Amino acid sequence: MTDPVRTARQTLKQVEGAVPWTAAEARLLAECGSGEVVSLPGDGRPEVATDANSIRAGLIRFLLLGGDDEHKPHPKGVMIARAVVTGVLDLNSCRTQLRLYLSDCLIPDCPDLMDARLGALFLPGCYLPKGFYAPRLRTDGNVSLSHGFKTTGPVDLGGARIRGQLACEGGNFLNPRALFDTGAHALNCNAAWIGSDVFLRDGFSAEGKVDF
Repeated sequence: MTDPVRTARQTLKQVEGAVPWTAAEARLLAECGSGEVVSLPGDGRPEVATDANSIRAGLIRFLLLGGDDEHKPHPKGVMIARAVVTGVLDLNSCRTQLRLYLSDCLIPDCPDLMDARLGALFLPGCYLPKGFYAPRLRTDGNVSLSHGFKTTGPVDLGGARIRGQLACEGGNFLNPRALFDTGAHALNCNAAWIGSDVFLRDGFSAEGKVDF
């Protein structure tokens, strides 16, 4: 049996860089091992970034990949509510058994989850103005883009392998390109394999092509 390939990972100090942690990031680091959702202040999904709600995408990645000796995520995964995720959430080709749960978050930049493997992915109530890029994503559990999830860019799950459900009930998948390009995708699941149910109901809406 060959040894697994070792890949580079940023340290916590490298993630922090020259910009001190926000109050929201300090809370996440302090509570990441609790097994509870880190619920940030406010009512509903935030519209602007503040010290109380801003969390760097790099910090979420750091915890999903296991954190460090002083900041170990709970086996339930990384769970955050009402954050503004700053920077690109780059999990391209990453492997983790943890779940990512982001509820009622604003994610201004398009996440890159191409070829990523997660325990599960939950984005209820999140707004992604630039879409969601996750071709060939693999999850051992569910993928939830539901209950107020909204995007104004394409969602690409082409070739994904989702062992659980794909839940999009109450999700709004809007691609403005569809106004002048009839082939523009709102939700691309071409060649995806989904082991359980697919829910496109209870207020689900799409502006653009929905491809299964």
